Amino acid sequence: MLASGVVPAAVGGLGTEGDDVFTVKLDATGENYEVFEGSPAMGSPVLTWPTSGSGPLVLETLGGNDRVVVSLGLNLPETARGIAVHGGAGNNELVAVHGRPRIEAMDAVGGTLNASVGAGVQMTSNGFAAQSLTIGSGGSLIVAPNGGPGGLVVLEDLAMGQLSTLDLNDNDLVLNYEGGAPLEEMQSLILNGFIDGDNIAPRITSTVGRAAGDTYLVAVDNAGIGADEWLGVPLDPSHQQIIVKYTYFGDVNFDGQINAQDYVVVDNHFGGTAAWLNGDGNLDGVIDANDYVIIDNNFGKGVGDPLGGVEPVVASEGNAPLATELAGLAIASDEAPAERSAPDWSDALAVWGAQLEAEGTSRTGRGTRDRALLSFLGRG
Repeated sequence: MLASGVVPAAVGGLGTEGDDVFTVKLDATGENYEVFEGSPAMGSPVLTWPTSGSGPLVLETLGGNDRVVVSLGLNLPETARGIAVHGGAGNNELVAVHGRPRIEAMDAVGGTLNASVGAGVQMTSNGFAAQSLTIGSGGSLIVAPNGGPGGLVVLEDLAMGQLSTLDLNDNDLVLNYEGGAPLEEMQSLILNGFIDGDNIAPRITSTVGRAAGDTYLVAVDNAGIGADEWLGVPLDPSHQQIIVKYTYFGDVNFDGQINAQDYVVVDNHFGGTAAWLNGDGNLDGVIDANDYVIIDNNFGKGVGDPLGGVEPVVASEGNAPLATELAGLAIASDEAPAERSAPDWSDALAVWGAQLEAEGTSRTGRGTRDRALLSFLGRG
């Protein structure tokens, strides 16, 4: 996990208002970063910074079209601080070409940032926003576990080579797009990361989610949510977005928690077109009773502390398909049954309720969904 700390004010400031190129290397001991002008590196280093310093190596490249090339050996200490690159106005590039660099921050105030991870390079970073991210064949970018705004990745373009990996861990991704929605492509990348097959296709994965077992990454088109911001970051109104969220299986209303509202989504689309926002919470391509089971199994998770660390998304008026659908149907999980208004059950669930009643309200082993349904129908 990336370290945190106060960055000494004396570090950085190497850039000019013109176009600059810097190369970051390790010295022979692996104990110091060395910054050279140009690429390939030329002359003596213009800055040396200990990898065990009280803060990261900070490069402020200022204006112009600037390029920072990171070419580290494999001897970077496990406890080493990382690198922070702050670009300015202009087109800025961060290019990792060798080793296992740790990027604690990268941005471009007033300009654009394009990040590139070379073939076979394993780069670790915190959250960031970039015009583009390119991961070469066999390369990987690991976003350090954060679970909140500090781990959010926002991109305009994503390109991945064969056997490349983007590991989001417990973080979210926003991909801006124009024209045709790349939702299926994003879902395919996530599926490759989930099944971890032997194919050479690129993949988006979550090491944290695979270890947890009840969470993973889900991609939806923001057209189905109508969010104006994500984790407190305003979304670009000139683009549409694919949003990849780290959340619980069964969180079909995409708010980072499992409660009665997730049942409502399944209710309203039972037997219909399969999609996560329609209630396909186990991603099996069918909206059926199994989706209630996955909600049963995770019921109550995230309530009071939703994944993402922020309040559930509130969509703007006139651009809220899912929020509109849930309006008036939302059921507070802490309300007593007598205080709840009767939900607008679909015909399929009315039949199911009758079947449950016929089986007897004292049936043992009843799941959370069964109890909730009977309670709302006044039969529990």
